[in-house]
Amino acid sequence: GQYTVQWADDTTDTYDGDSDEFDQMVQDAAGIPSDMIDTPLYAIGTPVYKEFEDGWYRGTVESYHQLMYTVLWEDGTKSNYVPGDEMDDIVDAASAASTLSFQQGQSGGMSTAAILFLSIFLLILAAVFATFRVHRARQRKTMTAQEVKELDLEENNDLNLQQEEEEQDGIHKGVLS
Repeated sequence: GQYTVQWADDTTDTYDGDSDEFDQMVQDAAGIPSDMIDTPLYAIGTPVYKEFEDGWYRGTVESYHQLMYTVLWEDGTKSNYVPGDEMDDIVDAASAASTLSFQQGQSGGMSTAAILFLSIFLLILAAVFATFRVHRARQRKTMTAQEVKELDLEENNDLNLQQEEEEQDGIHKGVLS
């Protein structure tokens, strides 16, 4: 005979009662204790992590009803999962991703906010250093110009003194001769 199965997500499938697939489903269902049907292994809010065609997505268990988990993904879509390997895998993947993130944080990884703060701090520090260097260069340039002027004055004074001395020497020589 034909059997129609209504699933927890309200979809239905029709099976031939003489098929191996139907027999296996009946055997599998018979082995599930009735208290497990309404008692989830994973609590509402349990994080999950799964790779789809366009990348990895985080999600959480949103609900559980009659052996059907509903997962809400970060992009707003929902998926249904029965307890078993696939559900265990996406819960384990979330746990592994969380552990890896924690270990990276412990081993020197920084949050985005910390990287942003450090970048801004370093830019400000570089700007202050550059401003200081420009100020010092201008100050040296000014000091050098002043020193040159002072040296020019000193050299002119020295030349004038030397000329005066030569003139006086000439006068003295002329007087003596």
